[in-house]
Amino acid sequence: PSLIIRTRDGCEYGAPANIYVIANECLAPTIDPVDPVCVGDFITLVGRAPAAGIGPFTNPTWINLDTRTTLQTKAAFDDPNDPVDSIRVPLTRATNYMFEVTSGNTPSCVSRTALRVGVNLPPNAEAGPNQVVCAGATVRLGATATSLSNNFRYRWTSVPDVGSQESTN
Repeated sequence: PSLIIRTRDGCEYGAPANIYVIANECLAPTIDPVDPVCVGDFITLVGRAPAAGIGPFTNPTWINLDTRTTLQTKAAFDDPNDPVDSIRVPLTRATNYMFEVTSGNTPSCVSRTALRVGVNLPPNAEAGPNQVVCAGATVRLGATATSLSNNFRYRWTSVPDVGSQESTN
């Protein structure tokens, strides 16, 4: 191969050029899928180094992409023959996480993958206005509840709790 330089006046000049291509097969790690959870629940994220490529892999690192903070990093996997790492985190909203590993060979490379974990938002409930009644009087209670999934159950309780009744939407 050669390098060709063309000037503004149309002249061409050539020079030999050596081109080296270094194939650095740095495959991406994986994160096990996670189902959406309720707000405040903890989840366990499980990341796996690539099954092939230029291992061994080191430096498993978990990053919260939304806050750009490193949650956990290690020098090596606990078991280099089974390069799996996990982290347990609470969820207060849908969050993007990244799992990163470094290949141990020369030249080394860093490979990454990301996962968005969703949360199931709590339903909005409305029990109606406060009511004051005399002892022994009958009160009709009504309520409405909405959620994105419309798949919820609700329960009436009294204070102090003298019983409850559960209903499914």
